[in-house]
Amino acid sequence: MSNAQPAESTTVAPIATTPKRPAPPAIARPDGASAADFLAAKATAVAVLSAPPAESSGTTAYDNAAPGTPKQRYKQAETALVRVEKALARTRKVAADAQDAADEAGDVLDGLKKLDAGAKEVMLAEAKADKLAKAAKRALDDVVAGEKALQAALNERQTALDAVKAEDGDDDGLPADASPAMRGRHMLKTDTALVADTEEKIFRRWNGVHFEEEDEARLAYRMGKLIEQELPEKVSQRVVDDMLKYSLTMMSIEQRLPAPPAGKVLIQLRNAVLEVQEDGRIFAFDPAPMFGQVNVINATLDWSGIDKTKPQPWVYTPTWPAEAAQVGQYLRTIAPTTALFEYFALALGSTLVTGNKPFQKALLLLGRAGAGKGTLLKLLEYFHPKRTALPMERLRETFALEPLIGTTLVTANETKYIAEEPFKEITGGDSISVNRKNKPAVTVVFKGTVVMTSNVLPAFKDEDGSIARRICALPFTNSYSKSNKAVVGWADRILGTPVELGAWLDYLLCGVSLLGARGWKWPTDAEAPPEVQNLKADVLIANDPLASWLDEFEVTYDPTRWTAKQDIYTHYDAVMKGRAQSQRDRDRILSYDNFWKEMSVPERGFHLEKRMRKGTGRVDAAHIVVAGVQSRGEK
Repeated sequence: MSNAQPAESTTVAPIATTPKRPAPPAIARPDGASAADFLAAKATAVAVLSAPPAESSGTTAYDNAAPGTPKQRYKQAETALVRVEKALARTRKVAADAQDAADEAGDVLDGLKKLDAGAKEVMLAEAKADKLAKAAKRALDDVVAGEKALQAALNERQTALDAVKAEDGDDDGLPADASPAMRGRHMLKTDTALVADTEEKIFRRWNGVHFEEEDEARLAYRMGKLIEQELPEKVSQRVVDDMLKYSLTMMSIEQRLPAPPAGKVLIQLRNAVLEVQEDGRIFAFDPAPMFGQVNVINATLDWSGIDKTKPQPWVYTPTWPAEAAQVGQYLRTIAPTTALFEYFALALGSTLVTGNKPFQKALLLLGRAGAGKGTLLKLLEYFHPKRTALPMERLRETFALEPLIGTTLVTANETKYIAEEPFKEITGGDSISVNRKNKPAVTVVFKGTVVMTSNVLPAFKDEDGSIARRICALPFTNSYSKSNKAVVGWADRILGTPVELGAWLDYLLCGVSLLGARGWKWPTDAEAPPEVQNLKADVLIANDPLASWLDEFEVTYDPTRWTAKQDIYTHYDAVMKGRAQSQRDRDRILSYDNFWKEMSVPERGFHLEKRMRKGTGRVDAAHIVVAGVQSRGEK
């Protein structure tokens, strides 16, 4: 990747006021903005509010437009847009003030805690800080609503402008008898922010941060209005659908989604693009179309520690959470040793990578009820606006994989069984054919992470060991009472405090930095902490298709005796079929060839031969003794 800053990149606005302390990393809500953005918007908002009403460029000529004409509709749309912009400026100023008040209350609370103030004083300060934090959140939500209203007003103006151009004959050489499909494609040519995603077969729009999915209904509306005005005799839903299909086909070559830089591991935040190096360093860039990012992590980077006047690359160095912080306390409770604390960070940090993934892992949070699995899942989900819940047992259903399209996090609670083949395709980075309801099937590559939780060891059939290789099991050994106020509501306290959220983001970035420093090679089972090794061994034993049969019938290696292989397999097959209680149990019974493939694993110690010489010939037998199966002694 070039270190030169792209011309079209979005720069971070300078903070208008000097804060009392360095601003902590702030986590934005979906489609929202950081506190720094609001602070920077104050001066602009005041200027907009105090400025006299100004006529938008190009609209004065439409003052006397006849009622109902495209020019009058454009004039109305432009006036409405000005009103929405001023309302949004007021809302942003209110949000900035609310965020200031919340930050100041947080500073006071931090100071009281450091000074060991009285319990009553701290309690009052906490109540005030909580009240102001909620007020700031409501103000942020108002900004989100205002931004959506602004986008709607912009779309309405664009539709009106399209109609004006059509009426004025601004067709850039479009034939007078052009078909509806040609007219629709021509209309979208001027929409330079719009691109075609050839993988998911959808339209996407550059929003200043990433290429988000375009609302197809909005495009269909624009197409429909165009036909109503230019070719009213051809108005129909089928014509609009054909216009969209033709435009997508042509844009797949002419206006396609930029390809992400090859071989780069990128993390798209709401105000930055991070590139994780193989030495563990993290480079930070302003968002730009050239990165080709379609997914975004719901977090903002604290740029205050980065001198952007220096040449790129700009390096961001995350820090481990302090033990006194809420997130630090929680993480050290579920991962009490240093080795486990860092291993959790590495595993959980991998969920931030939603593009090129040089590793193939799914996470399994395993432990008793009340051990903190739900809290961790809630913290992970916050960072992923595009997430879905998908039981691993249902992966084989016809439309089960449709929610995977565009998703960055798949959660599966209380996983008891894993459908093996689709699970391997999803986690292995393979191209998957996804059936969609009432739509053509598409082929996609899932670029997110599967996170499963369970109180029991999940079952799966794993004849070649590929399922076990893809599972990273994280143990949760502690259990908490719901009456313990110190731990109940941990996730809400972390998600409701910008400083805590910043620490949570930094923890995951520390983990992904560790993974990058390993050359993106996941730690082997032998390199994992003892707690992880033991849990992985339990998972493997629970899913060993031979373990229970080997133990119960005392199957051993005896070089002085031999048994026909067919007799051994017949015994195994009869026992397992007799115990099968469901089709799933019957599906896990090994075939003859797979049975002996499992028996030949060196760790089992059976020293199998292809065929044994007995007397003048060879027999298909093994030096194995099974209780209840006739064996023969060597002569």
